[in-house]
Amino acid sequence: VINDATPTFTTFVSAACGTLGAGLTGCSVTTQPAAGATGSVQWTLTGLLASVGTGTVTYTVQILP
Repeated sequence: VINDATPTFTTFVSAACGTLGAGLTGCSVTTQPAAGATGSVQWTLTGLLASVGTGTVTYTVQILP
């Protein structure tokens, strides 16, 4: 599980799973705020990440004026 949150002075736009690391078999965004809101973002990964494995998850925010 990976947890993050929208930074101060931003609002949530979207979140996604990127490239899966070696040994991972799945990824889903399990928690996210509504578009235009703030809050926690959580990705749940399945499988076992290899000791040298890397992957990506992403989220986009909008900076408040």
